[in-house]
Amino acid sequence: MLKISHAGNEVLKTFAPLLERTRTREWIWILFLLAIIGWGLYGLYLQITVGHTVTGMRDNVVWGIYIANFIFFIGISYAGAVISGFLHLLKVEWRKPIIRIAELITVIATLIGPLFILLCVGRLDRLHHLVLYARLQSPITWDVLAISTYLVGGLIFLYLATIKDFAIYRDSTTLNYPNGKENSLRSWP
Repeated sequence: MLKISHAGNEVLKTFAPLLERTRTREWIWILFLLAIIGWGLYGLYLQITVGHTVTGMRDNVVWGIYIANFIFFIGISYAGAVISGFLHLLKVEWRKPIIRIAELITVIATLIGPLFILLCVGRLDRLHHLVLYARLQSPITWDVLAISTYLVGGLIFLYLATIKDFAIYRDSTTLNYPNGKENSLRSWP
Protein backbone atom coordinates (compact mmCIF):
# COMPACT_ATOMS: atom_id res chain seq x y z
CA MET A 1 0.00 0.00 0.00
CA LEU A 2 1.34 3.40 -1.02
CA LYS A 3 1.44 6.08 1.66
CA ILE A 4 0.07 9.37 0.41
CA SER A 5 1.48 12.56 1.93
CA HIS A 6 -0.72 15.24 3.46
CA ALA A 7 -0.11 17.54 0.48
CA GLY A 8 -0.99 14.71 -1.90
CA ASN A 9 -4.24 14.10 -0.01
CA GLU A 10 -5.12 17.79 -0.25
CA VAL A 11 -4.52 17.80 -4.01
CA LEU A 12 -6.58 14.62 -4.37
CA LYS A 13 -9.43 16.18 -2.35
CA THR A 14 -9.35 19.19 -4.65
CA PHE A 15 -9.61 17.11 -7.82
CA ALA A 16 -11.79 14.29 -6.45
CA PRO A 17 -15.07 15.75 -7.78
CA LEU A 18 -13.57 15.87 -11.28
CA LEU A 19 -12.46 12.25 -11.03
CA GLU A 20 -15.67 10.89 -9.55
CA ARG A 21 -18.34 12.18 -11.92
CA THR A 22 -18.82 13.92 -15.24
CA ARG A 23 -20.79 17.15 -15.26
CA THR A 24 -23.25 18.28 -17.93
CA ARG A 25 -20.81 20.82 -19.33
CA GLU A 26 -18.21 18.09 -19.81
CA TRP A 27 -20.75 15.86 -21.61
CA ILE A 28 -21.54 18.76 -23.95
CA TRP A 29 -17.83 19.13 -24.74
CA ILE A 30 -17.52 15.40 -25.33
CA LEU A 31 -20.47 15.43 -27.72
CA PHE A 32 -19.13 18.51 -29.51
CA LEU A 33 -15.71 16.91 -29.99
CA LEU A 34 -17.30 13.65 -31.16
CA ALA A 35 -19.26 15.67 -33.74
CA ILE A 36 -15.99 17.18 -34.99
CA ILE A 37 -14.46 13.70 -35.22
CA GLY A 38 -17.53 12.53 -37.15
CA TRP A 39 -17.18 15.46 -39.53
CA GLY A 40 -13.53 14.52 -40.08
CA LEU A 41 -14.47 10.89 -40.73
CA TYR A 42 -17.03 12.08 -43.26
CA GLY A 43 -14.27 14.11 -44.95
CA LEU A 44 -12.07 11.01 -45.00
CA TYR A 45 -14.92 9.03 -46.55
CA LEU A 46 -15.28 11.69 -49.26
CA GLN A 47 -11.54 11.67 -49.93
CA ILE A 48 -11.48 7.89 -50.29
CA THR A 49 -14.58 7.66 -52.50
CA VAL A 50 -14.17 10.79 -54.64
CA GLY A 51 -10.39 11.20 -54.55
CA HIS A 52 -7.88 13.85 -53.56
CA THR A 53 -9.74 16.49 -55.56
CA VAL A 54 -11.98 17.10 -52.53
CA THR A 55 -8.95 18.34 -50.60
CA GLY A 56 -8.18 20.89 -53.31
CA MET A 57 -4.88 19.18 -54.14
CA ARG A 58 -5.16 18.44 -57.85
CA ASP A 59 -1.48 18.72 -58.80
CA ASN A 60 1.30 16.17 -58.59
CA VAL A 61 2.12 17.25 -55.04
CA VAL A 62 -0.89 15.69 -53.33
CA TRP A 63 1.37 14.01 -50.80
CA GLY A 64 3.24 17.21 -49.80
CA ILE A 65 0.92 18.41 -47.04
CA TYR A 66 0.45 14.93 -45.62
CA ILE A 67 4.18 14.19 -45.53
CA ALA A 68 4.89 17.58 -43.94
CA ASN A 69 2.31 16.89 -41.22
CA PHE A 70 3.73 13.39 -40.69
CA ILE A 71 7.24 14.78 -40.23
CA PHE A 72 5.92 17.50 -37.91
CA PHE A 73 4.15 15.06 -35.58
CA ILE A 74 7.01 12.59 -35.52
CA GLY A 75 9.31 15.52 -34.69
CA ILE A 76 6.98 16.53 -31.85
CA SER A 77 7.09 12.96 -30.54
CA TYR A 78 10.90 12.96 -30.66
CA ALA A 79 10.92 16.28 -28.80
CA GLY A 80 8.73 14.76 -26.07
CA ALA A 81 11.07 11.79 -25.77
CA VAL A 82 14.15 14.03 -25.59
CA ILE A 83 12.58 16.25 -22.92
CA SER A 84 11.51 13.21 -20.93
CA GLY A 85 14.92 11.55 -21.19
CA PHE A 86 16.80 14.72 -20.30
CA LEU A 87 14.64 15.40 -17.24
CA HIS A 88 14.88 11.78 -16.16
CA LEU A 89 18.67 12.04 -16.17
CA LEU A 90 18.54 15.19 -14.00
CA LYS A 91 16.71 13.35 -11.18
CA VAL A 92 15.20 16.52 -9.75
CA GLU A 93 11.94 16.20 -7.79
CA TRP A 94 9.97 18.79 -9.82
CA ARG A 95 10.61 16.92 -13.08
CA LYS A 96 8.05 14.13 -12.60
CA PRO A 97 4.89 15.93 -13.84
CA ILE A 98 6.78 17.29 -16.83
CA ILE A 99 8.08 13.80 -17.67
CA ARG A 100 4.49 12.48 -17.65
CA ILE A 101 3.33 15.27 -19.95
CA ALA A 102 6.30 14.77 -22.30
CA GLU A 103 5.66 11.01 -22.49
CA LEU A 104 1.97 11.61 -23.16
CA ILE A 105 2.89 14.03 -25.96
CA THR A 106 5.26 11.41 -27.35
CA VAL A 107 2.60 8.70 -27.48
CA ILE A 108 -0.16 10.92 -28.87
CA ALA A 109 2.05 12.45 -31.56
CA THR A 110 3.32 9.00 -32.52
CA LEU A 111 -0.29 7.87 -32.98
CA ILE A 112 -1.32 10.95 -34.98
CA GLY A 113 1.71 11.15 -37.30
CA PRO A 114 1.20 7.92 -39.24
CA LEU A 115 -2.46 8.80 -39.84
CA PHE A 116 -1.28 11.42 -42.33
CA ILE A 117 0.62 8.74 -44.25
CA LEU A 118 -2.57 6.66 -44.35
CA LEU A 119 -4.40 9.66 -45.80
CA CYS A 120 -1.73 9.94 -48.49
CA VAL A 121 -1.59 6.24 -49.43
CA GLY A 122 -5.08 6.14 -50.86
CA ARG A 123 -5.77 2.39 -50.96
CA LEU A 124 -6.59 1.68 -47.33
CA ASP A 125 -8.10 -1.67 -48.32
CA ARG A 126 -4.54 -2.88 -49.00
CA LEU A 127 -3.07 -1.62 -45.77
CA HIS A 128 -2.45 -5.13 -44.45
CA HIS A 129 -0.02 -5.65 -47.36
CA LEU A 130 2.50 -3.48 -45.46
CA VAL A 131 2.84 -6.33 -42.97
CA LEU A 132 2.04 -9.42 -45.07
CA TYR A 133 4.17 -8.60 -48.12
CA ALA A 134 6.81 -6.34 -46.64
CA ARG A 135 10.03 -5.91 -48.60
CA LEU A 136 13.25 -5.04 -46.81
CA GLN A 137 14.23 -2.75 -49.70
CA SER A 138 11.17 -0.55 -49.19
CA PRO A 139 11.55 2.55 -47.00
CA ILE A 140 7.90 2.31 -45.94
CA THR A 141 8.59 -1.10 -44.40
CA TRP A 142 11.28 0.42 -42.24
CA ASP A 143 8.96 3.32 -41.36
CA VAL A 144 6.32 0.88 -40.15
CA LEU A 145 8.90 -1.04 -38.11
CA ALA A 146 10.52 2.07 -36.64
CA ILE A 147 7.26 3.81 -35.71
CA SER A 148 5.78 0.63 -34.24
CA THR A 149 8.88 0.09 -32.11
CA TYR A 150 8.93 3.72 -31.08
CA LEU A 151 5.24 3.58 -30.12
CA VAL A 152 5.73 0.47 -27.99
CA GLY A 153 8.71 2.08 -26.24
CA GLY A 154 6.74 5.30 -25.67
CA LEU A 155 3.81 3.37 -24.18
CA ILE A 156 6.14 1.50 -21.83
CA PHE A 157 7.80 4.73 -20.67
CA LEU A 158 4.39 6.42 -20.24
CA TYR A 159 3.19 3.49 -18.14
CA LEU A 160 6.32 3.57 -15.98
CA ALA A 161 5.96 7.34 -15.51
CA THR A 162 2.32 7.07 -14.39
CA ILE A 163 2.38 3.87 -12.33
CA LYS A 164 2.77 5.81 -9.08
CA ASP A 165 -0.27 7.95 -9.98
CA PHE A 166 -2.35 4.82 -10.56
CA ALA A 167 -1.22 3.51 -7.17
CA ILE A 168 -2.28 6.79 -5.51
CA TYR A 169 -5.75 6.52 -7.07
CA ARG A 170 -5.97 2.89 -6.03
CA ASP A 171 -4.96 3.49 -2.40
CA SER A 172 -6.82 6.75 -1.90
CA THR A 173 -9.32 6.97 0.92
CA THR A 174 -10.47 10.36 -0.37
CA LEU A 175 -12.27 9.16 -3.50
CA ASN A 176 -15.85 7.94 -3.28
CA TYR A 177 -16.36 4.71 -5.13
CA PRO A 178 -19.53 3.88 -7.05
CA ASN A 179 -22.35 2.27 -5.06
CA GLY A 180 -20.39 2.86 -1.85
CA LYS A 181 -18.22 -0.18 -2.57
CA GLU A 182 -14.50 -0.48 -2.04
CA ASN A 183 -12.27 0.01 -5.06
CA SER A 184 -12.04 -3.26 -6.99
CA LEU A 185 -8.35 -2.62 -7.71
CA ARG A 186 -7.46 -3.10 -4.07
CA SER A 187 -8.38 -6.75 -4.22
CA TRP A 188 -6.47 -7.22 -7.47
CA PRO A 189 -3.16 -9.10 -7.00
